[in-house]
Parts: sequence; structure tokens; C-alpha cells
Amino acid sequence: MRKRWTSPLKARARAIRDELVLLLTLALSQSVGRDSSDAQACLLAHLLVATWAVAFTQAHLAYRRDSDEKGAKAVFLHVVDQGMVGVKAAAVGTPYV
Repeated sequence: MRKRWTSPLKARARAIRDELVLLLTLALSQSVGRDSSDAQACLLAHLLVATWAVAFTQAHLAYRRDSDEKGAKAVFLHVVDQGMVGVKAAAVGTPYV
């Protein structure tokens, strides 16, 4: 049986995610001397966090299904590699390359 997250737990997870995106956006924008509201930095931060979240979720599902730690790690790394293709594409033409 699948456990459901409570509304407060979901809200806290979203808040942590949003804080991470904010911190990544700030770090990226500061690294190239741009304002903290830089849209390109924000986009890249969101893509990085989304990539990590999807990779983690897929690896977790693979481990639950197969009980194979190496297989789950391979799934995680594969999804991260795929996501980074998108991140790199989004960074083209920006100072974040």
C-alpha cells in the first residue's frame, strides 16, 4: 500500500524546493555579476532542481521495484545525464555556459 503525504508535509517539501531554487538562482547570478532576479539564472536553477528531483524519484522507484542498489544508481545517473542535456541547452548564449 502506498503511503500518502500529508498536506503539511507536501507544503514543507515544496518550501524546501523553492528555497533551494532561490539559493541556486542567487549563486548563479552572483557568479556572473548579474542581479538576483536574473531570469536565465532562475530558469537554470529550476531545471537543475527538477532534474535532480526526477532522477531521485525514478531511482527510488527502480529500487523499490527491483531491490537493486546498482540498478537504482544507474537510473539516477542516466536521468541526471539526460536532464543536464537540457540544462546545457538552456544555458547556451548566456554567461552561465
